[in-house]
Amino acid sequence: MNPGSYLEIAGLEVSASIGILPEERLSPQPLVLDLKLFLDFSEVSGVEVIQVDYAQVATEVTEFVVGHHVDLVEDLAYRLARYVLFRFKALEMIEVKIAKPLAIPNARYAAVVLRVTRKEME
Repeated sequence: MNPGSYLEIAGLEVSASIGILPEERLSPQPLVLDLKLFLDFSEVSGVEVIQVDYAQVATEVTEFVVGHHVDLVEDLAYRLARYVLFRFKALEMIEVKIAKPLAIPNARYAAVVLRVTRKEME
């Protein structure tokens, strides 16, 4: 696998229940997700079979994030990476970036970035 080759889903906007503060638990907060989906492109060269349907990834990621309350964005990134690698077997590695646009006044966002291989998750 070429670690520089990936499919990317950028700017996926989701509202989710996340946070440890009481006011954070009252209503969903906006999150912006960027996903880099690493797979071996040599396996698909000349093949018309889709190994990873990134529209399906986006749908399942949205459902996962909306359906689970977590206290920390770091925990969400880890759980999400694990879930996506489990669901989409063609992926060898994933990078998950989760940004909280409202986390810090006067900042565009605060974010967590996690890059993990399938082997590290086993």
